[in-house]
Amino acid sequence: LTCTAQEHLVGFLRSSLDMELGLATGNRLRLAVDPTLGGKETHRLRVSANEIEVAGVDPVGVLQGVFYLESLMRERGGPFVPLGEQVRKPLFAHRIHRSALSPFYVDELTGYDGPPLDARWFSPGMAYPAYQEEDAGPDMFYHDNLLLRLAEHGFNGIWVRGAFRKFAKVSAFPEFGDTADAILAELRRLCQRAARCGIEVFLYLNEPMGMSADDPFWLAHPEVRGSSSHFKPMVHLCTSTPEVKEYLRESTRYVFSQVPELAGVVLITASEFPSHCYCHAHRPDDEAEQQKLIAEGTLCPRCLPRTPQEIIGEIVTLIRDGAKSVKPAAEVISWNWSWGAYEPDPQRGVLERLPEDAIVMGDFERGQPTEACGFAYTNDEYSLKVVGPSPRFTGVADFQRERNMPVYARIQLGTTHENPDIPYLPTPQKIAEKYHALRASGVTGIMTCWNFGNMLSLATEIAGEFTWDPQPEVVEGLRRLAVRNFGPAAADDVVAGWELLSRAHDDFPSSIPV
Repeated sequence: LTCTAQEHLVGFLRSSLDMELGLATGNRLRLAVDPTLGGKETHRLRVSANEIEVAGVDPVGVLQGVFYLESLMRERGGPFVPLGEQVRKPLFAHRIHRSALSPFYVDELTGYDGPPLDARWFSPGMAYPAYQEEDAGPDMFYHDNLLLRLAEHGFNGIWVRGAFRKFAKVSAFPEFGDTADAILAELRRLCQRAARCGIEVFLYLNEPMGMSADDPFWLAHPEVRGSSSHFKPMVHLCTSTPEVKEYLRESTRYVFSQVPELAGVVLITASEFPSHCYCHAHRPDDEAEQQKLIAEGTLCPRCLPRTPQEIIGEIVTLIRDGAKSVKPAAEVISWNWSWGAYEPDPQRGVLERLPEDAIVMGDFERGQPTEACGFAYTNDEYSLKVVGPSPRFTGVADFQRERNMPVYARIQLGTTHENPDIPYLPTPQKIAEKYHALRASGVTGIMTCWNFGNMLSLATEIAGEFTWDPQPEVVEGLRRLAVRNFGPAAADDVVAGWELLSRAHDDFPSSIPV
């Protein structure tokens, strides 16, 4: 990493500023590791009359210090920086993003195109030809240049999608894991390449993923067949069976034993793809209604005595146990997406059933009352219009503080459902305000995109500017970015234009109900 930092700085000075480093003068440019600086990634820039020193508490800190030095030079149009000393440290332990090139409906590591990763079961005829190009694959989706650019914008984590059926070999279901060797070899290589840029890899999981009703698996294992999904013809894997419980624990243990470089997992446990028997269903209180749903096959009789809250807590615990049996430092991040289907905000019934060391990641804006054009509604998606935090998120954050545990926030930086077809929404003030709100809410980590909204752009550069302590004020930070990208003469007009766009966006009808 220190070599990466040196090469990046030398290349920046040569290519951007037409300046070659040499030994002809007594001036020095020095990179150093200083373990006394503080927490991970902390860096110090010390400038005197004849020396610039970039020091990091670790090699990642050195790299981030180099990026900061380069940003100061970009603002000044040359190799000039102010005298004095500055120390910066990260506000958020993990800042997790994703490549805009990487696919979601196929296995992004090997190109496997089929269940449970594909979407043709709910969208017949859907094609996602991400692997048709000759250079497709993680080396292109996460090219070294892109990894370095992610780091330059302040990110230190990426997420890739996983499916235990293809990723893991387990005793409970020996037919699973036919592609595990190839997939995990690519995953490990991606982890190692990303580490050279100070980036860790997280696995996003929606387990246990269901299967089509006609899959041969059910003939071999009828005892684990759960309820039928409303997304026909999918059938859930019943987590009230010992085989599925062991499958979750053993799969996680297998993946982490084969790829110990993984930083952790991000878990979605409601909605999305069919998984457990309550993923898209409620348990009605009325006994007659219960029996009707059981007869229809949409309510599992094994799961009837249990609650969705109990099942979610159990899934997270099993995956947690599997990961930490191999890597105690692994982060298990439980995302609260759609827990609102089971109980009112902030879903304490789910929260109280999570393992004590689980990190909860809450949607930062979802559940926020707002309005557009005189129409009052509750924001039910990611939003740049709504800064946050929503009351739902605040409840999650309060719960985590009670346990003295970290709380992560789920946001989108580039674009959202407000306009998902563009690289980024040109509303920088909203992003800057959101990062101030994240800090004020006590957020300790963030995941900043879904399977869209992840283009590296002005939006992610803004995020990088407001990721560090000391955090600039909104106008100050945005003006610095405007100077870097458009020059000092245009900067004030650019910031004013951004402000007009950001305020205009307040009136945008940005939600499904509208």
